[in-house]
Amino acid sequence: MKKQVKYPYVTTEIFVYLVFSLFLLFPGTGGYGSIQDEKAWMFYVLFGGYLFIMLLFTAEMMLVGWVKPIHPLKMWQKASWTQRIIVLYFLVSLVSTLASPYRDLAWKGMSRYEGMITIGLYCGVALCVSVFGIPKERTWKIFSLSMCAFCLICVLQMVDLNPLGLYPADLRYSDANKLYAGVYLGTIGNADLVAALLCLAIPIFLMHAVNDDGKIEWIILAAFVLSIIVLFWMDVKAGLVGLFVGMWFAAPAAFPMNGLAKKRMFLAVPVCTLLALLLIRAVPLNGTLYEIHQCLHGNWADEFGSGRIYIWKQVLKKAANQIFLGSGPDTMMAANIAGFDFSGELGFAVETYVDAAHNEYLNVLFHQGVFALVAFIGVLVSCVVKWFWQNQWDRHTAGLGCAMMCYCVQAMFGLSMCLTAGFFWVVLGMFVCVLNQADKGDVL
Repeated sequence: MKKQVKYPYVTTEIFVYLVFSLFLLFPGTGGYGSIQDEKAWMFYVLFGGYLFIMLLFTAEMMLVGWVKPIHPLKMWQKASWTQRIIVLYFLVSLVSTLASPYRDLAWKGMSRYEGMITIGLYCGVALCVSVFGIPKERTWKIFSLSMCAFCLICVLQMVDLNPLGLYPADLRYSDANKLYAGVYLGTIGNADLVAALLCLAIPIFLMHAVNDDGKIEWIILAAFVLSIIVLFWMDVKAGLVGLFVGMWFAAPAAFPMNGLAKKRMFLAVPVCTLLALLLIRAVPLNGTLYEIHQCLHGNWADEFGSGRIYIWKQVLKKAANQIFLGSGPDTMMAANIAGFDFSGELGFAVETYVDAAHNEYLNVLFHQGVFALVAFIGVLVSCVVKWFWQNQWDRHTAGLGCAMMCYCVQAMFGLSMCLTAGFFWVVLGMFVCVLNQADKGDVL
């Protein structure tokens, strides 16, 4: 490989390191009151800057003749199915934006910085990383170092310290849902977003805590243990369900097995899942399992899932009126959906509104329509199916695949925001990259 052609690989490697360190740990300057806005702008600079540099490199290499221009049709033919579907997802989202009655607002987004600009950055970064983002062992060591720091901040906050001054002077973590609505942690803020990040990180650390030589990678193991502690301590059900259910469904491809064992696992997963659901349906238990029990009997009470059932019902009613192209990215505030009333539960009046579906799949359906939802699910299914059908096993593919599965399960109950969705699209890009490398027979 010529030296100049290595530039995109080196640039992508540096970009991934910055995402897994600087972007993750940046706390903002105004505490939790402004962390969403400040990190969103850092997302624009980091992700947008990466794509701009990659475009400059491409133009330069073409101008000096280091690489030859490729016809778009030929490029499309060479692309994997996942890469093609990412392009389709981007195009459908763009059409949704142009057709939106709130077009001017849909570019940036009305409340969560999830407008068309953000979606374009997600897709562009995922495509670039899927070509040039070959993960290395030091990738996960840098990520684990950052996650150790992140989790230590969370632990200090959960014992009512305020290490970075992110809480206002007179409030602490233990005051959550008592003196203020919501739960905030770490250098991300919303605890649901923290859970989404942990669902990505924990499976990767699990697969890399012991290397191929059987030696323990202590910093990765420390990040794994700390991440587990934080996830269980903060007790966000979406994260716990995402981790355990995601790892369960990923089991047939997550660990090295011979052909017969793998076939047995493929059979065992759906059979055991069905038996578990039948048991939960038959026996009324407590907490979340009780809510699942009631749902399996057709009782979808509004208060279940901390009000998520109510939100899903309202979102589906509104989505039915704009089923094909949605209302435009991040425009749910314009639908004026009243929030679930938590006043009785919290002990004080809370004025809420719904600006996200608390389900990433319903969120896509509402904002970009059914065609975008099919494309989004197609992106996920295409790479997972490809992973399951591969006969070889390696730690990079297993870790990224399990991370994808866990994130996608928690996404059924979670929020999509660039503060954590940015990590997901980078991980998706690396996952597609290792799958494509495996097809070519390259050893990672």
